Amino acid sequence: PPPGPPGGPPPPPPPPGPPGGPPPPPGSNVSDQRHHQRRKSDFSGQLGGVRLRTFHWNKLTNNAAEGTMWANINDEEINIDMEELKKLFAEKEDKNPNVTSGSAANKKLIDGKRDYNVSILLKQIKPAEIPELIADLSKLDERTTNILLQIIPTTDEMDLVLKYKDDVSQMGLVETFFLAMSKIQNLELKVRSRRFQLLFQQKKDDIEKRLQALQIASSVVRGSEKLQKVLTMILAVGNRLNAATQSRWQAFGFDLASLLKMKEMKTTTGNSTLLSFVVGKIGQSTCRELVQELSVCERCRGIDLDDITADTNMIEAGAEILRTDVRDLSGDESFISVFGSFADQTISDVPKLKEIVKKTETDYRETAKFFAAPRMKSTEFFGTLHLFCVDLAKEIGVA
Repeated sequence: PPPGPPGGPPPPPPPPGPPGGPPPPPGSNVSDQRHHQRRKSDFSGQLGGVRLRTFHWNKLTNNAAEGTMWANINDEEINIDMEELKKLFAEKEDKNPNVTSGSAANKKLIDGKRDYNVSILLKQIKPAEIPELIADLSKLDERTTNILLQIIPTTDEMDLVLKYKDDVSQMGLVETFFLAMSKIQNLELKVRSRRFQLLFQQKKDDIEKRLQALQIASSVVRGSEKLQKVLTMILAVGNRLNAATQSRWQAFGFDLASLLKMKEMKTTTGNSTLLSFVVGKIGQSTCRELVQELSVCERCRGIDLDDITADTNMIEAGAEILRTDVRDLSGDESFISVFGSFADQTISDVPKLKEIVKKTETDYRETAKFFAAPRMKSTEFFGTLHLFCVDLAKEIGVA
């Protein structure tokens, strides 16, 4: 240790650091040493065997507290009446006659945070019914399935409770649940298969609805004579406006994003816009019909083909896993009775769905290319047309 101040008694030796840790730096002052060596008191001896409720905070270690406000705080100087704490926060005795009361009835083997999270979720289901539900997975609903996937014990947790040699009736709630779950073969596989079964049709229907919306929108937009009439008028006006600007004149077309700039271009007096001028040339009746016709674009502005492809790949992967599980558990009659025919169904459903995805993507690409927007994502393409229709609708007073 570094020497104490001149004439004073030598400082006490510091407690040993972690193995292999560096020695205190030379010249460290006493307060630095005291901070570096801080140790917390063990108050458990003052509990008298009473188990208090746990405050599930995220504590800081001594090292984590260094350089923060906590480094200068000494909570042990504060006098706390332990008897008052015990009176206010003692754990209630378990009223279950099958479980021993007192501290011995709460043998904790599981990490505090995990124990707390599992305990909360266990209150939302009926743990005693789980073995029966697993035996007949067709009775396992989506809500219980989702909760179970969060609280199924890991391999390490199962090993921990299975190696416990004392009276199992003294285990805590979570440990008791984990022990019961460890006796169910292929638990996670079965719960995961049930969740996939519950969500498969829902996800498949959702994908098909999005695909149908894109197919309709692509067909309507490409076949819209009114849209082509409007675009032609805009091109004609634009080429005349830009006749004196060589970098912009003699255009053979324009990108769709230009549609959204029309309302921003003011007339010389500032009382009107280019959009208003074009509407006057086309006629409000045609514009009103176009707005109605392209209403299909509104929904499609939020439908991304890449997302659809990813979702389709996800259910395809789930179907592959399920078919593997059905093959591996071919001797489990209860499992096969629930998932056997369903696995066969996915074999035919998934390829059909992928074909629809492919056709929809081809249709969209051809439509986007038709409007000189081959690189536009579907969300941007239909979103741009929707916003243009919003501008048109406001201009003609139907918004």
